[in-house]
Amino acid sequence: MKRLFTATLSEKESQVYQGAAVEQLFEALAHQKSKILAVADANTRHFLPEGIEYVLVEPGEEAKNLETVRAILSHAKDLSFARDDMFVAVGGGVICDITAFAASLYMRGSGLVLAPTTLLSQVDASLGGKTGVDFEGVKNLVGTFYPASLIYLSTEALQVLPDPEFKNGLGEVLKHALLSSSDELYMFLMSNHDQIVERDEKAIGKMIRLSLEVKRSFIERDPKETEGIREALNLGHTFAHGLETMGGFSRFSHGEAVAWGVVRALRLSAERNLCSPQFRAHGEKLFDLYQFDSDIRIDDADAYLAAIGNDKKKRGGLVRFVLLEGQGRPVLVPLDTREIRDLV
Repeated sequence: MKRLFTATLSEKESQVYQGAAVEQLFEALAHQKSKILAVADANTRHFLPEGIEYVLVEPGEEAKNLETVRAILSHAKDLSFARDDMFVAVGGGVICDITAFAASLYMRGSGLVLAPTTLLSQVDASLGGKTGVDFEGVKNLVGTFYPASLIYLSTEALQVLPDPEFKNGLGEVLKHALLSSSDELYMFLMSNHDQIVERDEKAIGKMIRLSLEVKRSFIERDPKETEGIREALNLGHTFAHGLETMGGFSRFSHGEAVAWGVVRALRLSAERNLCSPQFRAHGEKLFDLYQFDSDIRIDDADAYLAAIGNDKKKRGGLVRFVLLEGQGRPVLVPLDTREIRDLV
């Protein structure tokens, strides 16, 4: 296990480690005196060692609800869990979000370790402390801020991901490349395309580190998204959540939707003269290289606008979108319905 960095969020530290196999995490945790309750699904059950207590949940977004959280809390209660015992999430973003939510609620906050096993969860859901569930058809409507004390990123786990799931995570990585204050991640992605898509462990290990360092730079300055700084990480997401809602959370992957949303933001930024046409082309070139479809069209604009209106990032009744003035220069802008219609 190699320590990458420590992120400090509201005086709570998240230690981020990278290693090969998930088994290395459980070997390290075996030396702890705390009880462990793992949470996994059918896709990640094989990562759990024999004899460990665990809750098995249904795979996919459908499990991201209050009933699943209740099942996790009930199992912890049956084990007589204490505040210093540890919930350990082993899986993708859904597993990380619901386990962290349960840990934040149990005894007003118990131990939390995240072992994200998809690229998307390693570069997004693992770091930052956001937890939550979908509620009454709205994605991530109910949740808390609760950073994990330990995050373990397994490079071996990424080798067995289906190609669409690996690409799903790349959408967030490419977003981070445009939000970074430097072009290091952008240039790394452009010059190491073949190694990345072929999942060379050294290349994807560095890509994940660079991507997380971008996210860290925003979340440490604004841990609970109250200063308008962390909201920059929502680049593409307001557009994306509308697309995901229209697709019933299943037609489009989160990464595909985010990539589509970032391109919408780039195009509008150029139309508003916030950024240069050259920067727009610079950004779109990256998404084209990794073969994201940036030209999906919405058939029912009214339904899409209704989905956007339910976005949790509203302020004062207005939905604010993240646009770009250039490399690493995000700006929050409220958009009217006409502009949104024209873009989608």
